[in-house]
Amino acid sequence: MSSSDEQDSQERVKQKLLEALKHRTACNFSPDINADTIEKSSEWDSQRTVDARLLRDILLEGADLANQPLEILGARISGRVDLRAASVTRPISFVKCVFSHALDCTDARMSSTSFRECNVVGINARYAEFDGSLLMRECQLDGPLDLSSASVSRDIDLRRSKLSANSRILADRVNVGGSIYLRDGFTSNAQISLEGAQIASAIDGIEGIFRNDDGPALRLNAAKIGGFCTFARAKFEAKMGLACTAEGAQIEGFLSFDRATVDGTLLLRSAMIGANLNLSGSSLSNSNGPVINLERVKIGGDLLMLPTDQTRNTVQGSIVLWNASIGGAFQIREASINAANFPAAEPAAIVADGMQVGGFVSFERTTIEGASLLRNVIIGANFNLGGASLSNSNGPAINLARAKIGGDFFMTPSEGTRNAITGTIVLWNASIGGALQIRDASVKGANFPMPGPVAIAADGLRVAGALSFERARVEGTLMLRNATIGANLNLSGAVLTTVNLPALNLERAKVGGDFFMIPSEGTRNAITGTIVLWNASVGGALQIRDASVKGANFPSAAPAAIAADGVQVGDFLLLVRSQVTGPVLLKDAQIRRSVNLSGSTIDNPTAIALDLERSKIGGDLFIRPDRSTGASSDVRCAQVNGGVIMTATAVAGSVHINEALQSGNQALSFNRLAVSGAFVLENFQCGEGKFSLSNAKVLAFNDGGTDWPGRPGALSLNGFEYSLLSGNAPTKWRKRLAWLRCSEPKAPTWQRRLRWLFRFRNAETKAEDEFNPQPFMTLVAVLRRAGYDRDARMIAIHRHREARKFLGLGSPSWLGNILMEVACGHGYRPWLAALWIAVFVGFGAWMFDLTADDLIRSKDSTAFQDSQKTYPPFDKILYSADVLLPIVNLQQKDYWTPNSKTNPGKFARYYLPIHILVGWFFTTLFVVGVTGLIRRE
Repeated sequence: MSSSDEQDSQERVKQKLLEALKHRTACNFSPDINADTIEKSSEWDSQRTVDARLLRDILLEGADLANQPLEILGARISGRVDLRAASVTRPISFVKCVFSHALDCTDARMSSTSFRECNVVGINARYAEFDGSLLMRECQLDGPLDLSSASVSRDIDLRRSKLSANSRILADRVNVGGSIYLRDGFTSNAQISLEGAQIASAIDGIEGIFRNDDGPALRLNAAKIGGFCTFARAKFEAKMGLACTAEGAQIEGFLSFDRATVDGTLLLRSAMIGANLNLSGSSLSNSNGPVINLERVKIGGDLLMLPTDQTRNTVQGSIVLWNASIGGAFQIREASINAANFPAAEPAAIVADGMQVGGFVSFERTTIEGASLLRNVIIGANFNLGGASLSNSNGPAINLARAKIGGDFFMTPSEGTRNAITGTIVLWNASIGGALQIRDASVKGANFPMPGPVAIAADGLRVAGALSFERARVEGTLMLRNATIGANLNLSGAVLTTVNLPALNLERAKVGGDFFMIPSEGTRNAITGTIVLWNASVGGALQIRDASVKGANFPSAAPAAIAADGVQVGDFLLLVRSQVTGPVLLKDAQIRRSVNLSGSTIDNPTAIALDLERSKIGGDLFIRPDRSTGASSDVRCAQVNGGVIMTATAVAGSVHINEALQSGNQALSFNRLAVSGAFVLENFQCGEGKFSLSNAKVLAFNDGGTDWPGRPGALSLNGFEYSLLSGNAPTKWRKRLAWLRCSEPKAPTWQRRLRWLFRFRNAETKAEDEFNPQPFMTLVAVLRRAGYDRDARMIAIHRHREARKFLGLGSPSWLGNILMEVACGHGYRPWLAALWIAVFVGFGAWMFDLTADDLIRSKDSTAFQDSQKTYPPFDKILYSADVLLPIVNLQQKDYWTPNSKTNPGKFARYYLPIHILVGWFFTTLFVVGVTGLIRRE
């Protein structure tokens, strides 16, 4: 086309444009606008071409039509439209137009500018001012859109527009009086930068598509948005990692990625969101790091990741919330989160250390693979993990170290879904204002923080309410050292399993209420591992019923089932109808009320099975059959197979051991036991070990039906004190003597007793080989107080007989013992002394029964001759009795005496002192025997 033809064509175009302005109508260059397509713009003739210079002149000239709107349809704009620093007061609208070059509006003042279904190479509007809106609807943009530091008094609308890889939107520091619309199929294949932008109303990116192969798809760093920002059902793709950056952005309303698909990171560090942040139903993916980074973000409302329209959240990567602040709730429900290798090589799904949440936190029915790190978080209300599945086999599944939770912590079934945890639940020094419930959950611990598997690491945990592991199945240690629990600790129906570590470690823990391990809904406790309660404090009762406890090799190589040395229990301690394999260690325990081991079996046959050394029990101690069910067929006997230590134990009530204790070959030590009530040991079968009651003190003793061992030394009663025999305890002296003989050492052989005599018992006699009279003396006193005088007397006599077995043969002590028994029954049979007196009176009468005058003569012969009629006659019996008995005077020895001048008289004279001494000896024994002075019990 010649230049003149071109000029004529443009003149006609100009007139057409002016006519449209004059009549305020659209200037339509398309012969058939409905059939016209931009794809065929290369075929358009000169009649549809508008020169860029002409367009500029039309826009800037014609003062009388300056404010008339200009609408151009179906034209091709040829050349560079240069509106730099221009002032265009008329609104401009392009419909289905094609631009050959970019529009340059740098520093221009523009009215509302609209592009609809246009093909635009680019727009440079740096520092431009638009008095109205900038609309680019359903356009194809093949060059950059530069709005840096521009000002748009109303909206920027790019809905349904498509931007090529060369069409960056540069809108840093743009000031928009209305909203920015990037929605309804808007597609960008290059970066959109709105850093520092100020948007009075909203950014609407609903169903927008944002792609960029060279960096972030959308940049909102330091932007200020007066309303909301939504990218519902949008798609973000960024090959370089960052999908959307909004660091330091301020959004007065909500921010939504509802049902969005994001491949890359949503970087929102230090952003401020006035209302909710909604990620419900979104799909987020970034295998190399965070999918969303909310470090130091402030959210005035809720953070939501909820199912929407049957769509659930799927997250491939880490969710970062370091030091974030959420004014409302943080809800993740029915989502799937797979961790990335962030912040270190160890995968983390949720990284929220230092997060603050004003409302509740919920991960209900969510599946999380990788660690959830919530250290030092502050949560104003409840934390709900109901039905969640957490997995991190190499470390913590969830780490709440030093967390503060204002309400309850739930890990309970939700809509039929139960918790499944693989990894450690860390609650070090955490604080929970309500209850902590882990119920019907499955927890499989990891080797954290020690080589052995740890299911829950909660040292220093503080729970204001109850702590429940009801019906939980736990593989690994429950570590609750130094924990403080305000109410009950409930492990009813729990199954705990560990190897070489405690199944439950409550060392120095404080439980304000009761400790339960009882059946729950038909499920009984099965514990494999040690229950550790060293120096723990339980404010209420400690109850273990119908449980199975199998000790592990803790705290030493020997397995312990319950290690509770120093435990303090404010109510009763119950271990009933349970099967315990391994020792129960309760040294230095303090139980305010009773201890009941009825119906339980404690099995540790090769060592100590029950250790209550130095414990203090405020009520009774029961080890007896359990008949609590009422059914005769369901009676369970208690058994302690192994040693028992109750040295220095103090029981304020009574001790009842009935049909229970089977010790095997281990010792039963009740040394220094102090029982304020009765010590009942009924129907007890002694084992092979030694039974010691040395220095024990009880009020009453009942051993009715007990089969004491017949071997010497099997029983130690040294210092055992009791005030009475109660119940059906035998009182017959033969049975009691057999009992006492069990406490004696084995009697030495006669050869050894001879060696004792000749060596004066020095160097070969040990204390444990000597006879101890104290048990006999105590029993005698008890029987005498009870009115069993004969039985008491027989035991007292046998005390001396038993002592004789341990005296050297022929020694003075041995001879004296025999003499005292024969003479007066050791003072308990004074009639023997009287019998001996009678024998010697008769013997003396026989001795003095000689009528020869030279045998007996009067002491005073002259008096006898002078007064034969008044001198008392000699009587052999009276004379023998008068000489023998020092306490009577029968007027025989004063007048008659043997005649020493004859041989028979000499013999009688020599015998007379013996007769007198025998009289003094037996008379004294009789008197002290009758008065009881000779008895020493």
